[in-house]
Amino acid sequence: MKDDEYSSRYCVIGAGAAGLAVAKNFREKGIPFDVIERHAGVAGLWGYGRSYSAIYKSTRLISSRSMSEFRDFPMDKSLPDYPGQEAVFRYFNAYADAFGLRQSISFNTEITSATRSGNFWDIRLQSGEMRRYRGLVLASGVTWDPKVPDLKGEFNGDTLHSVNYKEPDRFVDKKVLVIGGGNSGFDIAAELGRHTRQTFISVRRGYHFIPRYVFGIPSDQFGEFSTRMGTPLVVRQFLNQLIVRLQLGNPVKLGLPKPNHRMFESHPIINAEVLDEIRKGNVTAKADIRELRGTKVLFADGSEEVVDSIIYATGYRISYPYIDQSHLNGPSGKPNFYLHLFHPIYDNLFTVGMIQPASGVWSLMDDQARLISAYIQAANSAGSIAAMQFDRTKAGPQPDMSGGIRYIDSERHFTEVDHTVYRRHLERHLQVLEKPAA
Repeated sequence: MKDDEYSSRYCVIGAGAAGLAVAKNFREKGIPFDVIERHAGVAGLWGYGRSYSAIYKSTRLISSRSMSEFRDFPMDKSLPDYPGQEAVFRYFNAYADAFGLRQSISFNTEITSATRSGNFWDIRLQSGEMRRYRGLVLASGVTWDPKVPDLKGEFNGDTLHSVNYKEPDRFVDKKVLVIGGGNSGFDIAAELGRHTRQTFISVRRGYHFIPRYVFGIPSDQFGEFSTRMGTPLVVRQFLNQLIVRLQLGNPVKLGLPKPNHRMFESHPIINAEVLDEIRKGNVTAKADIRELRGTKVLFADGSEEVVDSIIYATGYRISYPYIDQSHLNGPSGKPNFYLHLFHPIYDNLFTVGMIQPASGVWSLMDDQARLISAYIQAANSAGSIAAMQFDRTKAGPQPDMSGGIRYIDSERHFTEVDHTVYRRHLERHLQVLEKPAA
């Protein structure tokens, strides 16, 4: 290992949306870096058919085009309001080309370990090569390590996690049970309902549904207008619930559980198609699972169904297996970083993309990357008061990122943020760190 070859550079792990945003900002600020990507191309999870990709063939954005795009690289206005996975894949490739990022990316390269050595990071590649970097950016995503519940009993049929679901062909004329809600679970159930003999969906708790359009406007754009008007949260919650009820009806009447939380306190389901499929009889809502019984499934309400296949749409672990968990400052491998971004003590360990707003996330990733760049530049300036003040700030308590929303206390909501409030925090720090020294 040659210490001087990489020791002035930053290692960025992942060339998905987060890694590309970091690469662009580092390149613009003249910060030396390398991106390590285990796949053959950019776009991360949006590379349909790749290993670890959670994208299925019919995947579409759940945030609208204008709320999703990077602010300095708009999506083609000829695209639909909610572009599909092929368009998104092309978008990220165009982004990488527009900002000249490919030359800084090592494709088909996987990291096996990241070890702290003094104030450097020793990165071991699968090839056996060892590199010593000045800093480390974890941008490898949070939707690739599937989580499967430990259910009572055994099932003798076909099982898979939603990360491996790609299209409905293999399930034609079968009875399929989708376990778990969330947008992917309801998306898959709706699609399967049009192809299977019967689809069931089992959920433990109720969800709030939001249509893709409200009064002909993409629903997130409608909500953004309300937020910018300064409408109080409780009023927004009431009005959204009223509009949704008038437009979609009451999901409880379709057999789905009643939500035990207010609108926005859990990530909403941006898909009304599943409600239509339930009304048609193609999808049947079921209670939580009590026990697996060979080819049968017993539900908490005492009902029982014979099924051929089970799809677990039960989410993902936040996972960074290549780094010693002691460096993540949190339990169970989940980084407990300031703003989900900065290690509270280390000045050279960052995460990007570990947030879940109820809107588009790519522009927030760009803001995260811009703030990291500003911090690195300030820290490299001898005696920078702004950098020293920020070091004290990031070692302190976490600011409120909820915007007054009482998110459900669950592992899934660990990274939930109100996008407007979160962006304000980033911009506030940027104003200080990017301000020229007097």
